[in-house]
Amino acid sequence: MATPDRRFTLSQRLMLGFLMVTIIPAIGGGIAGYIAFGRSVERQGLRSVETRMTFAHDMMDRRLDEQTQNLTMAGRDTRVLSGITGKNAVVLSEALANLPSGGNAARYYAAYDTAGQPIATSAGVPGIPRAEDPLFKRALGGDPATGFDLVPAQQLEALDLAEEIAIEVKETPKGTVVHPVLDSALSLVVMTPVRNVSGDVVGVLACVDPLARSSSVVQEIAGDAETKATIFQHEVRISTTVTDAQGQKAYGTVVSDPVRTTTLDKGENFRGQAVVVGEQMYTAYDPITSPAGERIGMLFVGVPLRPLLQDRREFLWLLAGALITSLAIAGVWATVISRRLSAPMTALSDAAIQIAGGDLSVRAPHGGSRETRDLADAFNVMTGALASIISRAKDTSGTLARASDDITAAVRTQSEGAAKQASAVNETTATLEEMAATYRAVSDAAGRVLQLAEDALEAAEDGHSNLSTTIEGVVMVRQESERTKEAADQLSASASDIGQILMIIDSIAAQTKILALNAAIEAARAGEAGKGFAVVATEIRALAESVTDSTSHIERLLETIRQGSESLTRAAVRQDDQVTEAVERGGRTEASFSEIVEKMAVTASAAREIAASAQQQKTASEQVVQAMHQVAMSAQETAAAATQAEGAVDGLVDRSNELDDALRGFRV
Repeated sequence: MATPDRRFTLSQRLMLGFLMVTIIPAIGGGIAGYIAFGRSVERQGLRSVETRMTFAHDMMDRRLDEQTQNLTMAGRDTRVLSGITGKNAVVLSEALANLPSGGNAARYYAAYDTAGQPIATSAGVPGIPRAEDPLFKRALGGDPATGFDLVPAQQLEALDLAEEIAIEVKETPKGTVVHPVLDSALSLVVMTPVRNVSGDVVGVLACVDPLARSSSVVQEIAGDAETKATIFQHEVRISTTVTDAQGQKAYGTVVSDPVRTTTLDKGENFRGQAVVVGEQMYTAYDPITSPAGERIGMLFVGVPLRPLLQDRREFLWLLAGALITSLAIAGVWATVISRRLSAPMTALSDAAIQIAGGDLSVRAPHGGSRETRDLADAFNVMTGALASIISRAKDTSGTLARASDDITAAVRTQSEGAAKQASAVNETTATLEEMAATYRAVSDAAGRVLQLAEDALEAAEDGHSNLSTTIEGVVMVRQESERTKEAADQLSASASDIGQILMIIDSIAAQTKILALNAAIEAARAGEAGKGFAVVATEIRALAESVTDSTSHIERLLETIRQGSESLTRAAVRQDDQVTEAVERGGRTEASFSEIVEKMAVTASAAREIAASAQQQKTASEQVVQAMHQVAMSAQETAAAATQAEGAVDGLVDRSNELDDALRGFRV
């Protein structure tokens, strides 16, 4: 018998297993927790900068909206309107100088004519032409236009703003200076149309708010001392809350090359960690685009990594302390538990080894935890049951030998009965096959009846559809007949109106003839002097008679038209009556067709049910035939099995003898 491996005791194996199960999840959970906390910190930083960047865009939009409202109100000022229409620079300068400035308002204002030429500025100095400026073109089209733009240096010098917002570009580690000199100023620009009383655009008002050194803007974007905000002109910081090593605002320093490449060169937003004037931060950079589509600067929001990394380090130390403490507790607990569990299990193992040697009188000790006591009880019950089984097996072995003779006789009887059963099953199968052939013929006939019923139903539905179409056509004819009647009535009315007019014309012709007769009489009295007048009177009388003849002819024609229109009206009425009757007959016919379709549908449904029933009967008969074949095969198999069982009984006797020999080795 093999000797158990004792290199590690059960107690040691339990302790090692418990420690492995405890240590691995604890270490894995600690690592996962540290990674998750780090990612959470990073997401928090990125969410923070994303939120501030959204706020920055909203703040810029609000600033532009406020300036747009101020400029729109200024455009309604009568002094501004008269100054632009009259191109009066003095009046305009005074009006523009009184507009709000500083804070959220613009630094200076300007007015332009429709050609883009400057008329006046709030500073009283000449402005610059704006004819090609996209914002000016949009405002000239009638809509306010806003955006970021670069104001030329000469304009700033004219306004005496150049020195105030001048930025000296500085060399910066990890950043490349692309624009060593800033010859313009990044500004918020708003332009609005100025309309006269007729609503026509007569000029444009503009306001410009340079962003260089605009501390209030970036401080409002940052919101707190930890968060940093910057406005870049190209790659250069022109307004920022970021400070250098000396604690001074980092004006003139440039952005790092990776950020510049992503934001200014490619036109993409940059999100991630970056070095900002020597300090590591979670950052967000968005490009600033001019109205012409050029990338002219950037908006920046950043959160320092330092406090977030400090939180991560504190979490790591806390996690390590908790892990070490839990592992120490787990080691002590594993030692105690493994020793308590292993003692009764070792005793149980020794008892099992004795039982394996054939001694079924051994019993396991009853001790340890509830589980081990239950296991010892079950082990003892199993051992007792095994001893009882072996005792009964010895008794059964002799009984089995005696029963083998009885089984042999029964098997022979079963074999003879199986042969008779197979013969009867074959006769029954032949009868059922004839019945199945009859059911197949019935199923085929039912299928043909179903096809005829479905064809008749389809024909009835087509007839119903065609009748509906015919009724619709008759209804349309009735509508046309009604319109014909209305047209005839209108024609008759028009003829009557024309007759009234002809009566007036005939009356005028009669009066004209009387006047012509009087004129002829007067001409005769006048003698030689009235001959010319007599000729004219004769012509007028002839013309009046011609008019009378024409009106008589027209009256006859109108009478013919009236008679025709009355005939047409009567015909239309008769046609409408006939069409109405046809519609009613069509409706009755359609109802009859609907009833036919319903009855044909019922017939088709019944045919389907008959066909389905016939198909089910055919399937059932075929299944019965198949089942009878299986019964025949089973009868044959039963006969063969009976023969095999007879041989198996002889083998059973031999196995019984072998069992009796084997049971002699057990001690109960």
